[in-house]
Amino acid sequence: MIKECKKCSEKFDISAEDSNFYKKIEVLPPTLCPDCRQQRRLSFRNERNLYKRKCDLTGKEIISIYSPDKKLKVYSQEIWWSDKWNALDYGIEFDFSKPFFQQFAQLMKEVPRLAIINRNSENSIYTNICEQNKNCYMLIESSNNEDCLYSYWIQKSKDCMDMSFCTECENSYECFYCGKSYGLLFSVNCDNCSDSYFLKNCTGCRNCFGCINMSQKQYHIFNKQYSKNDYEEKIKTLKQDLLKDIEATKKHFKNFCLKFPNKYAEIIRSQNCSGNYISNSKDCENCFHASDAENCKNSVHIWRNAKFVYDCDTVGMDSELAYECINTAINSYNNKFCNRCWSVSESFYSNECDNSNNLFGCIGLNHKKYCILNKEYKKEEYEKLLKKIRTHMKKTGEWGEFFPENLSPFEYSETVANDYFPQESEKNKNQNSSNPDIPTCEECRKNYKITDYEKNFYERLFLPTPKNCPDCRHKTRMLWENSRKLLERTCAKCKIKVKTTYPKTSKEIVYCEKCYLEAK
Repeated sequence: MIKECKKCSEKFDISAEDSNFYKKIEVLPPTLCPDCRQQRRLSFRNERNLYKRKCDLTGKEIISIYSPDKKLKVYSQEIWWSDKWNALDYGIEFDFSKPFFQQFAQLMKEVPRLAIINRNSENSIYTNICEQNKNCYMLIESSNNEDCLYSYWIQKSKDCMDMSFCTECENSYECFYCGKSYGLLFSVNCDNCSDSYFLKNCTGCRNCFGCINMSQKQYHIFNKQYSKNDYEEKIKTLKQDLLKDIEATKKHFKNFCLKFPNKYAEIIRSQNCSGNYISNSKDCENCFHASDAENCKNSVHIWRNAKFVYDCDTVGMDSELAYECINTAINSYNNKFCNRCWSVSESFYSNECDNSNNLFGCIGLNHKKYCILNKEYKKEEYEKLLKKIRTHMKKTGEWGEFFPENLSPFEYSETVANDYFPQESEKNKNQNSSNPDIPTCEECRKNYKITDYEKNFYERLFLPTPKNCPDCRHKTRMLWENSRKLLERTCAKCKIKVKTTYPKTSKEIVYCEKCYLEAK
C-alpha cells in the first residue's frame, strides 16, 4: 500500500508485513513517512544541552536538561527517585469531552520531571544518560569511562576526547566507531589499532599514518611500507604539519581515501539486514546502530536482544514488541508511543516511568500498574476504560500517532531532531563575548571554554587547540556515517544493486561486501 505523508507529502510504502505488525499491536497505520515519524520522536529528546537551575522541591542548584525558563517542575535525581513525593498525587480522570493530548499536556505541567539521568558517577555532573563515569565532562549515552570529555556513546574508555561510538579506547582523540585502541587519533571504523593517526577501516594496525583498508600492518604512511627508522623520522615532520594546519591534513586524507573502495555498509555477522552499523542481527530493515537485534524496522540504537521493534530510537536490553518509542528499554515488552520508560510493559503514551506495567498516559510512575493519567484502577476497570479511550482517540485522530511536536518540553533547536532534520533557529545567536581570552567557534560563532585539562591533553598529544566548539566538532564527526537514509546504488565493480548511505552523486567508490573483501 502506497500512502502520502501528511506532513512532507512524500510517498511511502506500507508492506503486507507492516500491516500485519500494526494489526498485531492494534494500532492504525501511520499517516507520516518514516523520516517524519522519527523527526517527531526526536523532538522530545534533548541530549547535549545542559543547564543550571534549581530543584523545585529543595531549592538546591542542579544540572538539568530543562533550562530555567521552562515552566515545569524539575526535581534533582536524589529527590525524584526518593519517597518524598508521589506521582499518583497528580492523577486525573480521563475527560471524554477533550482530546487526549490536551489532557496529557496538562499533566506534563504538573508532574515533576527528572532533571537528568546520571547514575553512580564521580566528579561527572555534566554528563547525561550516563552511569559509572569518573572525572568526565559532557559525555552523552556513555558509561564506565574515566577522564573523558565531549564524547557520544562511548564505553569503557579512558583519557579520550571528542569520540563517538567507541569502546575500550584510551588516550585517543577524534575517533568514530573505533574499539580496543590506544593512542588513535582522527580515525574511523577501526579496531585494535594503536599509536596511529588518520586511519579508516583498519584492524590491528600500529604506528601508521593516513591509511585505509589495512589489517595487521605497521610503519605505513598513506598505505606505503616504511622501515622503523624511516617511519619515525618521517612521522616527526607529519606531526609538525598537523600542528600547522590540521584541517589541510584532514582534507588531504579524505582525498586520498577516494582512491580506495568503501563497503556499501558497515554490516557484520548479520543476515537479511539493511542500514548501517549493524552487527550480530537478523531480519532488520532500515536500521542504524543495531547489535543483537531481530525483526526490527526503521529504528536506531537497538541492541542486546531487541526484537520486533518498529520506528523506535534507543530500545534494547531484552526488550520486545515496541512501536514509536524513544529511549524505552531494559526488559520492556509491548509498548507503544512511550518516551523514556524503562522496565515497563503493556503500556501506551507514557513518559518517564519505571518498573511498571499496564500504563496509559502516565508520567513519573515507578512500581505501579493499571494506571491512566496517573490515576490507579483495578484491572477490570483499567481494561474497560482503556477500550473506551481507544475508541475516543480514533474519533479525535490521535490513536496510532506519537505525541505532537508542540507537546515537547524542549525547543526544537535543543533536540536531537535538529541534528538530523535541522531548522533555522534564533537560539544561541549573538552570544559572543567581547573577552579576547574566550575563543569563538569559527563555524557557529559561539564562545566556548577550553579547560586546563583540555590544554594539557592537547599538549600531551602534540595537538593544536581546536578552532571549533564541542557542538560543531560533534556534528562534523557524526558526518562520518553519512545520512541515515538508504539509497539504491550499484557496486562499482560487479554492478549488483546495494542499499547504501552513499548517494550516487558522492565521489566515494562503493563495493558490495564480496567485492570489498576481495579488494581489501
